[in-house]
This record gives sequence, structure tokens and C-alpha cells, in this order.
Amino acid sequence: MLRKAQQRERVIAIDSARKLLRQSDTRLRELLRTGMDARAQIAELSERIQTLRSRLQTMQVADDYERMRQEADALTQQLRQRESRLAQIDFQLAGIEQALQRRADIEREVLLAFYRGLEHVFKPQALADFATVEAFHRSLAEQRHRRLSRDRLRLQDERRRVEDERAQLARQRDERLAYLGSHHALDDYQAVAAELARMQADLDLLQRYRSASEAWDAEELELRRNLAEDDRLAADYVAEQPLAWADRRFRELIHALYPREAAGIVLGNNTGDNKLRYDLKVQVQGQGSDGINAARIMAFDWLVFRHGAHHTMRHLWHDNGLFDPIDPNQRAAWLRRVRAELAGSGMQYILSINTENYASTRELLGEDGAWLDEAVIVRLRGDADAHKLLGERIGVVEPSP
Repeated sequence: MLRKAQQRERVIAIDSARKLLRQSDTRLRELLRTGMDARAQIAELSERIQTLRSRLQTMQVADDYERMRQEADALTQQLRQRESRLAQIDFQLAGIEQALQRRADIEREVLLAFYRGLEHVFKPQALADFATVEAFHRSLAEQRHRRLSRDRLRLQDERRRVEDERAQLARQRDERLAYLGSHHALDDYQAVAAELARMQADLDLLQRYRSASEAWDAEELELRRNLAEDDRLAADYVAEQPLAWADRRFRELIHALYPREAAGIVLGNNTGDNKLRYDLKVQVQGQGSDGINAARIMAFDWLVFRHGAHHTMRHLWHDNGLFDPIDPNQRAAWLRRVRAELAGSGMQYILSINTENYASTRELLGEDGAWLDEAVIVRLRGDADAHKLLGERIGVVEPSP
């Protein structure tokens, strides 16, 4: 019996330890709250930690990382300015090329016919010589062509210069970007190191939890094996009917009072998740009645008192509360049996009973009941303090005169 109680207490202690471990550590509670099994999280973290460690080992920290980044940004800005200027120059050169390809819209013959048509309107001397006009027109075209050619040469020279600057800026920018690509800032290194430390702490926490959980699982499994074996042994023990003698004795006591009521003591194997090894049922048909239930209690008390083990009781006391609901005939039968069994046993039966119940029981004993009168040790009355059990009033404060 103690073995099951002890093992059940250990199972409960293990369950409590599991809950306490999960609840006491906030981070562990957060990790387990994801719903992912601890073993799966351990595998995932181990892989990620290995990746981070490799990355950390290959990281080259540059003290001038921030300066190089600022220079790369400045070079990128200058490079964009040069590229914008090149686009403007290309646009202007394209316009000049189109202008140089353009020719006079009026042919020489058309212009000559136009001048001849004006002779009848203006005086001849008012009109300039056509050759002079034609020469002037050609001079304007040549000047425009020379100006555009000069502008083209100037823009081409500027374009070559800007392109050289752009190429140099691009090379310098690319060198810094390559440097930044192969190096890391101290802040980046520290961030990766901090992330690695956090993951390692989570991994250690989960591994400790898994280790403790697996140990508890193994212990709990062994405990449940033992409990199952104890259930089997208890079933074998119950099958041997070890309380058959107690059952017979109990029925004898009950039938002495209620011959027609079925009664018995049944020992059962308790296989539930509790600390009880056996279920002991002490039953009397009709025990819903106060009188029969009181007799059931008295009979079981008597059985334990007279035949029980592991105690040294030499007396049994029943109060009037048990006798009151019992019929006087059953009270008289009970006292006769008690007197007969106690004879020569060296044991003592004490009862406290009120005057009415005593009188009705004594009457049924008749002339042979003188022994009951002789067994009265003290009569308690409420008419004076001296007639009380302790000879004084307890718990009542007399008012001051």
C-alpha cells in the first residue's frame, strides 16, 4: 500500500517539476510556446549556430569601414553628376550634327525668279544686286557652319575630359565597394557575435530541458511499470480473499441486529491514478437509514477493535450520537453481544447515552439487565456544575454582579 502511495507521489512530483521548469524560465516558456518540439528546435539551432560560426570566422573587420563607405557614397554622387553631364553633351552634339546636315530651303533659281518678280514693283536701284544678296546668304551659312563646328569640337573635347573623369571615379568607387564587400564594420561583427551568443544560450537552455525531460520520462516510465506490476500483484492478493474472515465476522455482527439485511466487507484492487492501493467497502443493505448506518459504523469499529492489527487499543468508546437513531431492540441486542464478547478479554467498552435511550434499552433487558445498571460509572445532569462531566462549567463567563 505504501509502495503505490510513494510511487504516485513521485509521479506527481515529476509532473510538478516539469511545470515548474517551464514556468520559472521566461525564455524557455517562449521557446516552448511556439509548439515546436524541443528536439526539432535543438536541431535547427545547431545548424544555424554552425553557419553563424563559419561566417564569424571569415569576417574581416575594417576599422575604416565607415570612412570607406562614406567615400564610396561621395564617389557615387560625383559619378552620377558626370554621367548626367555626358548625357547633356551627347544631346547637344546630336543637335549640332542635325544642324550641320541642314541645307538652304530656297534654291538659287527660285530666289532669282523671286527677285525678277519684284522689278515691276520697286525701282531697279532699290533692289540690291542678286549676286550681292546671294553672296551675303552664303556668308551667313558659312559663318553658322563654322560656329557649329567650333561648338562641336569644344563639346567633344569636354566629353572626352568628362568621360575620363567618370572612368576614374567609377574605378575608385568600385575599389571601395570591393573593399566594403570583403570587409565588415565592427558593429556588424558585434551584431553577428551577439546573435550567435543568443542562439547558443537558447540551445543550452533547450538541451538542459531535454536532458531533464528525458530523465524524468525514463523515471516515470519505470514508475508506471512498477505500478502496473503492483496492480497485478494486488489483483492476485485480492483473488485470495484475505478478508474472508472479516467479511464473515462483520455479517455475524450485522445479522445479530438486522437478520434480514445483507452485509459484507469487500476488498477491491484500486488501479486508478491515486495513492490508494485497495478499495475497502463496508456495506449493509439499507445503510441509507440512519439507524442501519450507525450500526454499520459500530460493527466495523468493533471488528477493528477486537480483531484488527497494528494497534494496541484496549478500549472503544461510542457516543450517544450513534445510539440515538438505532431502535431500542437493536441497542439491547448490541449491548448483550458486547458484554458476552468482552468477558475475560481485559478490554473495555465505553458508551455515553442519554437518559431516554438508556431507559428504553434497560427496559428491554428485563431482570437480567442488572449488569447494565452496575456498569454505570457516572450520571451527568445539568442542574448543577458539580453534576457535569468535569465538575465545572466550561466556556461560560458569569456576568459581573
